[in-house]
Amino acid sequence: MHKLLLTALTLGTLLTSFTPVADPATDILGPWKVAADGLPNAKKQLIERLKGTNPEIVEQLEANPGMAEQLIESFIYDYKADGTLNITTAQGPQTNKWRFSDDKCVIIRTRSNSTEVQDSVISISPKQLVLATLPLRLPVTYERAN
Repeated sequence: MHKLLLTALTLGTLLTSFTPVADPATDILGPWKVAADGLPNAKKQLIERLKGTNPEIVEQLEANPGMAEQLIESFIYDYKADGTLNITTAQGPQTNKWRFSDDKCVIIRTRSNSTEVQDSVISISPKQLVLATLPLRLPVTYERAN
């Protein structure tokens, strides 16, 4: 009985030892879009971010709630291995740079005007990405864009 138990434990240890560990730097590569359940928080964050720079746009978005959601649904975030982040928007494409913090808990995006945005990584897998961005730090869920 002990031999059988020892063999099962050894086999279990060997099998789990070679299970590939997820690599956030690989999992993030490719195109992403805000998932349906991420829209409410993405909308709140967009409006909050625009309050200081474009109050007239904020008024329009608050008056037409569906407009903000349509705008957000049109965004595609395409993370490249070379550190490029291509964002497709209704207003046209944007090219940014991205990198992980040393501990891979934060994605640092550098915009074309050299400003940085930091996204806290809540979770990341090949099919789902959950980030929290300033100023509100609300979790926004992303899914693969096909």
